[in-house]
Amino acid sequence: MKVYQRTVQFEVKPNLVIRVKGIYSPPVDGKMYLSNGDPGYPDEPAEFYIQNVELVEGDILDFIDYYDDSSATIYRRIENAAIESLTNEEI
Repeated sequence: MKVYQRTVQFEVKPNLVIRVKGIYSPPVDGKMYLSNGDPGYPDEPAEFYIQNVELVEGDILDFIDYYDDSSATIYRRIENAAIESLTNEEI
């Protein structure tokens, strides 16, 4: 599995922009069978491990209000947004 240090910036909503730094692992297609006939392996989804989140534009209270959820869910939403931004990028 390849991993890359990546920084992605995106607009959460109008006037609320964050920059996220982390480790990105792109998705890997699985295989039903290996060339020698052995069983293959399943697909691996893209992953993003957050190292830092920086508020670029907006107010921290707007950020908290937007997510208005537990910190674990906020973390997961940021990871998913970063993956979505990076999945379409050529590496």
